[in-house]
Amino acid sequence: MTRSSKITIFLALLVVVVIGMGTVIFRQYYSHQVHIKITQAQIDDVLRKKFPRSKKYLKIVEINFSNPQATLIKGTDKVRIGLDANVFIGLGKMGESYKGGTTIICKVAYNDKKKQFVLKEAEFERLDIDKIPDKYLEITKELARQVSKDYINSIPVYTLSEKDTKQVLASWLLKSLTIEEEVVKITLGLPQ
Repeated sequence: MTRSSKITIFLALLVVVVIGMGTVIFRQYYSHQVHIKITQAQIDDVLRKKFPRSKKYLKIVEINFSNPQATLIKGTDKVRIGLDANVFIGLGKMGESYKGGTTIICKVAYNDKKKQFVLKEAEFERLDIDKIPDKYLEITKELARQVSKDYINSIPVYTLSEKDTKQVLASWLLKSLTIEEEVVKITLGLPQ
C-alpha cells in the first residue's frame, strides 16, 4: 500500500468516525422534545394589543369591537374570543348607539415558515346587540364576520426563540397541540 492510499483510507475512516460521533452527540443532545405552554392570559395580552377595532359600512353603520377575552376550548385546538360590540347607526353625531357582544371561534395553528403559533380559521359564531333595528342586523353581522377574517386570522400568539437551539431544531416538526386545563400544550421535536 502506498503512502497516499493509506492517507486516503485514514481520512475516510476519520470522516466516518466524525459523522458517527456527530450523530450520536446530536441525538444525545436532542433526545428531548420541546414543550411549550401558552396560557389564556398570554393570548388575552396579545389580543388586547390588537383591539379596539372599528368597521364601517356606507358611513351609516359603524361597529366598534373592544375588550377581547379568550376562552380556551378544552380537548380541542380552538379558542373562543368574546368581544364587546358597540354599533352606531347614523351620520356624524346624529344617530343611535347599541351595545352588545360577539364571539368568534378560531384555531391555534403552527406557521412553520414564521416559526409562530397563530390564530387561524376564525369563524363568526354569534352577535348579540340589544334593540338593534332588524334592517341593520344582517349588515352588522356581516361586519362582525369581516372582523373575524380581517383582524383575528394570523395573529401570532407565540413565536419560537431563534436564540434557543432546542426550539430552533424542534421547530421543524409539530408533534401535538391540544388545550388542557386552560393552557395550550404544544410538543415539538424531530422523530426519534
